[in-house]
Amino acid sequence: MNKATSNPITGKMNNVILTEPLVFADSKDIIDDIKKNKVVIINLSKLDVETADRLLDFVSGGIYALNAKLKTIGEDIYLCVPNGIDVSGDFYEGEY
Repeated sequence: MNKATSNPITGKMNNVILTEPLVFADSKDIIDDIKKNKVVIINLSKLDVETADRLLDFVSGGIYALNAKLKTIGEDIYLCVPNGIDVSGDFYEGEY
């Protein structure tokens, strides 16, 4: 599901993508979207624990390499924010 949002400072459109990966290979698509400066919300609830952990590890490495941000916004739900895009709000810092 895609949702376009306007950036009030630049007037450019930023895409926000909600993804529910079903296999580890979907992790590449998530990183590709972040590289395209898209905000990605990942719902890992449809993955088994081992695959979800592997996918999150891979995405975390990509986030680090791209100098992006990864925030927990709910149980098995993560927000990936490309470098240069600011996000504010109360984010969960612990574990579920």
